[in-house]
Amino acid sequence: MWTTFFRRCSTAPATSVIYSHRSGAKQKKMSDSFALKTPRGTQDFLDDNVHRKAAIRTIEDIFVDYGGKELDTPVYELTDVLLGKYGGEASKLVYDLVNADGEKCSLRYDLTVPFARYLAMNRITKLRRYQIGKVYRREKPVMTKGRFCEFFQCDFDIAGAGETMLSDAECLKIVDEVVQKLDLGPFTTRVNHRSLLEAVLLHCGVPPEAIMPVCSSIDKLDKEPWKDVSEELRVKKNIPGAVVSQLERFITFEGDNREIIEMYRKEVSNLQVARSISELELLLKYCDAFGIDVSFDPSLARGLDYYTGMIFEATLRGESEGSGSIAAGGRYDSLAHSLTSTTKKPFSVPCVGLSIGIERIFALLHRKLPKPKEITTDVFVASPQKNLLLERISIWNRLRSAGFRAQFERKNNAKLLDQLQFCEANDVKIAVIVGKKEAEEGVVKLRNVATREETIVRDADMIEEIRRKLNDN
Repeated sequence: MWTTFFRRCSTAPATSVIYSHRSGAKQKKMSDSFALKTPRGTQDFLDDNVHRKAAIRTIEDIFVDYGGKELDTPVYELTDVLLGKYGGEASKLVYDLVNADGEKCSLRYDLTVPFARYLAMNRITKLRRYQIGKVYRREKPVMTKGRFCEFFQCDFDIAGAGETMLSDAECLKIVDEVVQKLDLGPFTTRVNHRSLLEAVLLHCGVPPEAIMPVCSSIDKLDKEPWKDVSEELRVKKNIPGAVVSQLERFITFEGDNREIIEMYRKEVSNLQVARSISELELLLKYCDAFGIDVSFDPSLARGLDYYTGMIFEATLRGESEGSGSIAAGGRYDSLAHSLTSTTKKPFSVPCVGLSIGIERIFALLHRKLPKPKEITTDVFVASPQKNLLLERISIWNRLRSAGFRAQFERKNNAKLLDQLQFCEANDVKIAVIVGKKEAEEGVVKLRNVATREETIVRDADMIEEIRRKLNDN
């Protein structure tokens, strides 16, 4: 049904096959070979990563605690919905699609614009929503740093009017709780105000039409030094050297929150700056009440066009440059309106939200923590002789009906030693052993896997005896 606008690679008949678990692995290319692998920037997930599942559960529990309602949106949207919402640099990273009817669509770049579309389409004026889903970006992947073309995002957004900056501070508190509960280590949350940044750019002489391109360059300062960014501004963005020098005074200014605020008040005096500074000061007061530390960073830009107010980024300390960012977000009060501005009934709703970089968290937890054993079986049904498969299935079915997490040996002629070793390797608590003699006498043998102690009980008493033994453990 779907085809991409981008060129597909042809698949010639293969004389040899090269296997790859992750697409980041280099493949030896041969003219007569086909590399059977996932596309670059993607990977397969087998549902056996305990840390991954635990992290998602923790994040989801926090979102629910803050009143979040789960929303699921399509992985692709109409291209017109996504068009022009991200800015020049980011818009180039959107995957485009077309269906059989010629309807132009695109894979979602993030979860924010689809949420704004949902609000505008249903004219919702108040909602706390969370969403955990895949997004897609046509960028160069760095698999070892958790940078993919297809990856999960965990978003929480607050739509609706409220006390100024309170919802913004609450989003920062949610990020703080996520980092603390996942025990990710020390981190820094940097904040800025998009309106303040734009006012400073205009004050320094940046033309209004160049504000977004300049912001996209400034946004690279977490990965590149000012020298490289300033060269990009002059050479690629055609910003005069005098303007770039003026920008440097503000963007690279270092100091504590109070010193930065006073610098802005002294250097740039206009209503837009005053309002932005006032909102940031209020944000800092709320953060103090919430017990979280944030740092005012004039260089924080967030290159997406839809931000209108507070913006933030949370970064782990000690991580290698460019790989420590684990959460980001901000206020986007005009996004829903931009989707309906040309309709008969324009719609607007103020919003603020956050996005957790869950793939980078997964990568960190994988490096940081040993893989624990996941206990999925309490009782295992085994046999010492062959041709007892039906008896094992019958006992297993009774155990399952009683609510136990149970498994049984599926081979008709399995060795008892292999079955018991499986129990020990997988932390099974009790093994139910049924042989021909036990089946004839109407009894079963219960084996404590840890102590290897065995007791014989009547078949009719098996369920209650297993329940008692598990409770004793």
